[in-house]
Formats: sequence, C-alpha cells, structure tokens
Amino acid sequence: MKLRRLDVEGFRSIERLSWSPGDLTVLTGARAGDLCAAALHISNTARGWSSFREAFSGEPPHPAERFTDGYAETRWFARLGPPEEGALDLGYEAIIERVEQGQGWAIVYERFTQEDDFELKEMLERQGSRAVFTPAHKGPVLAGTRPPKEQVATLADDLTALGALSAFYNDKRVQPYTERLAGWRRHGRIDPSAAGAPRRFEAERVFHDRLSEDGRNLVNALYSLWDFEALRAPVLAGLRALDPTVTGLTFPHVGEQGLTVALSHDDGRATELAAMSDEAVAWLLRGAMLCAVSPAPLLVLDAAEEGIPQGLIAPLAAMLRAASERVQVVLTGVSEALDAALTEAFAGAPEGPRLVRLEV
Repeated sequence: MKLRRLDVEGFRSIERLSWSPGDLTVLTGARAGDLCAAALHISNTARGWSSFREAFSGEPPHPAERFTDGYAETRWFARLGPPEEGALDLGYEAIIERVEQGQGWAIVYERFTQEDDFELKEMLERQGSRAVFTPAHKGPVLAGTRPPKEQVATLADDLTALGALSAFYNDKRVQPYTERLAGWRRHGRIDPSAAGAPRRFEAERVFHDRLSEDGRNLVNALYSLWDFEALRAPVLAGLRALDPTVTGLTFPHVGEQGLTVALSHDDGRATELAAMSDEAVAWLLRGAMLCAVSPAPLLVLDAAEEGIPQGLIAPLAAMLRAASERVQVVLTGVSEALDAALTEAFAGAPEGPRLVRLEV
C-alpha cells in the first residue's frame, strides 16, 4: 500500500499544499517537517482510540489571521493505493476545527471512500459527532441481494472514526489499508553513543521485524534480518566501507536468554556492541530501519546523512534505493553529497523505483 496523494490545508506553516510522493521522496524547504507531521497525524488516526487525540493536542495554536468568526480549520485528504492488485484506492478526508480562544479543537468531518479514476463509493461519512457507515456484504453479492443496513454511531469530538469504531476499522474493505496506515513511522537521529538506548537495552533472544522508534531493539532487528542475503548485503557494504576487515555480524548469546551483536573481522577478532564506534552503531541503526524484515510501509527519515562519514554516502544511497523497492521512503535534511549519490543510485533503471524531489 502506498500513499498516492496527500492534500493538506491550514496545518502549522501550510496554508494549502498537495503532494504526490514517489517511492523515495526528497523533501526540502521550510514546510517539509510540517508536511511529514501531517502525514504522521493521519497515521495516528489508525493507532487506537486515543493516539490521535494525544498527539494532536500538542499542536501549537493557529496564527490569528487564519481565524474567521472565531474558528479555523485544518483539512486533509489522503489517497492510499491498494495493498493488492485489483482493489480500489482508499480515500480519507477530515476537517478539524479550532476555537480562537484557548486550545480547543474538534473533529467535525470525516469521510472514507473507495475510489479509482472512474468510480467512487462512500463507506463512511461523519458530520459533527454523527457517523454513518454501510458495512461490507458478509456473503456473495447476488442479483436481488439487499445492501447491508446502515449503522449510525455517536463519536466524541476528539476521537477519529477509525479509533472509535472497531466495526469500521475491522471491515474487510478497510482493514488491509488501516493496518498499514498505522505502521507509518518517522525516525530522527537515534543516539549511537554508550548513553543511547541501543547500547543500554538488554536484548532477549527473540526476532523483531522492525526497529523501534528509540532504537532499543537494534540487536533484535539485526538478528531477524541477518538470515536474508538481500537484506544484510547493503548493511554489510557500509560496515566494510567503515572498516575493510569486517566480514559480517555475529550474535553471541548472553546468559540463558540474552543476546548481543558483534562485528566479525578477517583476523578472527570480534568487536561487541559496547566496543563499537559510534559511526558503526549509527550505520547499524540505519540498516535496521531500512533493511528490516518488515519495514514501515511509509518511513520518514530526518537528516538521514547527519554526521555520516563521506565514505558511507554512496552505500547509504544504495541502501535507500533498495528500501524504496519495498516501501515508500521520505527524506528531509538531505545534503548535496547525498542528493548527488541518490541521483546516481536511481539512474539507468526507468522500470525501477521512482525518485521524486519536492521543495515545500
């Protein structure tokens, strides 16, 4: 499932903006961070009943010039591509109203549709607190089959339809999209030093398909992906750029259930996680983000090249290209060197993943 289009109005610095991301999008400009924040708020609508409320309540107030008669609106429309061939896109539209005095806000409109270039089917519409949706047919649709009876629900003004209505979230037409929508992630820089979570966390001997937002499960994520040649190859390429003597990773056991990670060298040495350089740990974190067994369907990376040695620019570009063949990747804070390396990595393969640059 891919994000095909995102329209945002009245959110932070964004008055009106439309975005059609590629497989990998390089976002530049003053509004890049705000556009990514809007996308993550949309993801929060599918993460349980309170996730959106908790995140959106921390948003700063609107500037005074956006208010009309004491109210201002934030709007968005997201069009999500189908998880499988033959299905329709999912459209999600929402309007959030803010009150001029104080921090009050309310969700006043939501609409979910199934759509393509020729067809649009409304599944749910919410106006104020009243939401109406038509469930999917439970059996085969035959001639003369009556449509399912509409269901009506009353929602609190700070709860989204996906968060509050389990029957709609679990609808067979909706769930394949919303499960992936809830998986969107944004990673900033994770501290690779001895004080950071990746080195302090005591890992157990279990597999994790994806890196956590704070990176504490780095060992588990690497442990999972290292069995797959196509996933570990980009990670190993960067490690060898840092140190040509590195031959791979091993995962020594710690006690009865514990696990750690170590660099293996061509002379038989092993460098365990506690003794690795910060540059090596930072690279392993990038590898665990981008080469995970089950990476986030949409992955936003902030300042992806921050502090990275010059020798890792090309391996990082290659890793990003490989990741964009599996999921959508959004980069902000990209240096000229990394941008040039991305151009080279994506060149010469018109049938491959699509690189898009957008200044906002």
